[in-house]
Amino acid sequence: MAVSDELLAEVHRVLRDKFQWSEAMLAAEAECLARFIERVRPMRKLDVIKDDPDDNRVLECAMEAGSHFIVSGDGDLLRVGQYQNIRIVRVADFMTMMPTL
Repeated sequence: MAVSDELLAEVHRVLRDKFQWSEAMLAAEAECLARFIERVRPMRKLDVIKDDPDDNRVLECAMEAGSHFIVSGDGDLLRVGQYQNIRIVRVADFMTMMPTL
């Protein structure tokens, strides 16, 4: 799983602000994630998703990582469907593809 610093900051912000996670919980989450993520630094900015420009950060990360899929429940991303060679799918759809990948 690839993640950029911008995406990690967004996850941190949502967990802190929306779910009232403490700094200790956030630190533990960051330590756990660090064990299995690939951190990437996107080199270019995209402007593909006009309705929610922050979702472009997800595309940038996937492009930099050379991802084949973005697995998401985000409606704006899902409406794109595919960007270049990256398919954007729901979790359930990805899970049904797993045996064939």
